Amino acid sequence: MVPFQEQVKPIDVFVPISEWITDSVRQAMGSFGVYTPDDLYYRYLEPGFLSSMSFVDRKRFFAVMQNFTVSLDWRKAMRIADKRSDTSLWRLVNLDQYDCDTGLAEIAESDFSFFSV
Repeated sequence: MVPFQEQVKPIDVFVPISEWITDSVRQAMGSFGVYTPDDLYYRYLEPGFLSSMSFVDRKRFFAVMQNFTVSLDWRKAMRIADKRSDTSLWRLVNLDQYDCDTGLAEIAESDFSFFSV
């Protein structure tokens, strides 16, 4: 690392994978009137939704959102996420880019083979 090198802040990317919904997450999502990860993201984008909530409810809502959020390097986020919304939370465009074993890492199959049993 170079001293005084400019550090780029990671970008939070929303990854709407239904398999990540546990019973407690499902219950929390339901309390906000959403039942799928996409519904949760679009509720987040809904004008006035967050500002109409109490501090505690906003905190609960963001805790649920965190279940579907990963931080990425800015350059990678630019390649795979939708940044058109006027928020700091981008959305993964193609769910096929997410691997259940490696996440959003760009690891070739040969790189991952040493994990096989």
